[in-house]
Order: sequence, then C-alpha cells, then structure tokens
Amino acid sequence: MAGSTMRFQKYRFTKAKGLRFMMNGTQKQLKTPAIRKKRVMIRAKIEGSGKNFIGKHFNDLSYNTFFVVPQNMQKQDVPCDAVTQNRLFSVPVCKGESRLPKYDYNEIYMSSPYILKKIRVFCNENPHLIVIGAGDVKQLPSTEPFTNNQNGEEHVDNCIDIIFKYNIFLQICKRVGGKDTEEGERNRTKLNEIYDDFWETYLDWKLWIEAPFSYTKDVMTSKNNIAYTNIRCQAVANEVRKRLNKKDKYELGDILICRVYKKDEEGKLNVNIRWEVVEVEGRNVTIQDIKSKETRTFDEDTIDKHFRYAYCSTCHSRQGTTIRDNITIHEWHKNYLVSKEWLWCAVTRATDFNNVFVQK
Repeated sequence: MAGSTMRFQKYRFTKAKGLRFMMNGTQKQLKTPAIRKKRVMIRAKIEGSGKNFIGKHFNDLSYNTFFVVPQNMQKQDVPCDAVTQNRLFSVPVCKGESRLPKYDYNEIYMSSPYILKKIRVFCNENPHLIVIGAGDVKQLPSTEPFTNNQNGEEHVDNCIDIIFKYNIFLQICKRVGGKDTEEGERNRTKLNEIYDDFWETYLDWKLWIEAPFSYTKDVMTSKNNIAYTNIRCQAVANEVRKRLNKKDKYELGDILICRVYKKDEEGKLNVNIRWEVVEVEGRNVTIQDIKSKETRTFDEDTIDKHFRYAYCSTCHSRQGTTIRDNITIHEWHKNYLVSKEWLWCAVTRATDFNNVFVQK
C-alpha cells in the first residue's frame, strides 16, 4: 500500500492517505507526535478505545484542552472545558489569536459538511494551535447528507483527511475491562466477534440481536433507555414515573432534559442539557444543571414546554457517552427507521454487553 509511515514505539503513526493505522500502546505516548504534527485525526474501530483519554491527558499537562462536541449531553459528560460545535463557530475567531493552545474535536463523524468546512477554516487560520479530531468509524453520521453519488463513509473520510494530515487508528477497546485482566480480554474477544458478525459477515439483525443480548418486556429493567423517536422517549419516561409511584408532576430528584431552546434575561436553556429538580414550591420548580450546578426557577407551564423526563434518550443524544449500568434498547426492530450505525451506537454505550437488553 502507498504512503509513508513514521514509527513510534508501540503504535504506527502514518500520513492520512497512507496505510490504515494501528495502535497497541498507551495513549500517553501519543502526546509528543501530536504536539509536533499539530493536525492529527484519531479514529477508533470500536467505541471506548480511549480517544477522549488522550485529550484529558493533554489537559493534565500544561496544555489547556478545549473539547468541541456535537451536542450538549456529551458536553456535560466531559470533565474539562467543553463547547458544542455550533456554539464555537457562532463566535468569530481572530486569525492567529487564541487563549487555548489545543482543541479536541470529538465525535467528528457526526459533523455536518458545514461544520467540517468551519473546522478546516479554523485550522488554516490558526496554524500554531494543536488540533486533534476524534471519532469512531462505525457511528452515527451527520443528519445532513454529504453526497448522493458516492459511498458516504468514504466521502466523509476524504473530507476529514483534507483537514487532518496525520492519522492514528485505535483497535483495542478499553471500556470493557483492564488491558491485562482475564475479564477484559474475554470481553474484548466477544466484542470483536460481535463486530465481525455485524459488519463483516452482515448477519441478519434479528439473529445478531438474539446471540449476545437478552429480550425484556419490563420497562423497569434498566435506568437507561435508548429509543429512536422522541415520542417513544416520552412514553417510556411517563411509564417509568408511573411505575415509580410518583404522584406529583415534578418531585425532588427528578432528572429533566431540555428539549426546546429558551433564552431570557437570566440566560439560556440549551437542548439536551440535563437538570435535576432540587426544590418544588407550589407551581414553581427549581432545577439545577447537573454539571455546572447553575440553578433556575420556572413555573410548571415553562417546565412543561421546554423539558421532558430523562428516563429515556435518543441514540443521537447518547452518542459519545459511557453507561456502566443496564441499558434497554427500544425501537431497534424498526428497520424502516433505524440504521446499522444507530443500532451499533446504541448497544456500544455499555461497558458490559451482559447489561444490554432489547425491547421485545
């Protein structure tokens, strides 16, 4: 295969249009070539391979790492400064000036053509910054179409390769267990077999689901429910509250997720941000951002209009998150709606496939 390859200890680091790259070492080893090359794309075969850890490692050093994510739910899961793509590019960036030396564009495969163009312009105008892209090769694509006359995945890869000259390809999933543990190796072997059945041999969806996962009819099987449509999310959430014997519309400890944007004198309510109910007084409800701890008070009518219960989420809003408890996948059988990428993204939110259940 064409393309020059630079070797560094336990992984191979190559030019974007060369070989498909592999890495079997630790992510900490990547900081020196990433600093030197400045434009690096980190792809992963399977979710949970440690892409975010690399950015977090930079943050632990003297570098101020700024995570750029597709949506707000993932923003709340990042342990350092983060901003959504839309928010970042709504603010002009002066050429050659920035207080942040390193940017990490996470889940970049979900980016629209417009956002990818913005990233390219940003990179060209700020050559002194370290910019790292990250994304899983089999994940949810952008909701906006890229092309209608060639393979979509290849087209997106070509667009990303124009922005990032160098690539790293991660193959070992770290989410399912320790590197040298018996449990971790067993889970990784199982995960690779499941991956091959789904993506290489194109096993029928139903047969593929029946092999590693369990069916359930009980909506209370897990605290984490993933569905395709917002209507199903709302129905599942309402049923869960009913089964929990919650009598009042809003009670202390309820987790709400914003679904309709709102801006007022006190600030903004952004879509997919999660809030916890911390006080209820009459028709007034006080909620708290689960990450920033900001509190806001609204009447029930405003809460009804802008929020829903967070017992069930869409797969798009869960992209990039890790779930260690049980997960129930709803609407997976609606192949006229869901794609293979959707189903794969949903089940791989879990750290253990024994915790994944599918709605029967």
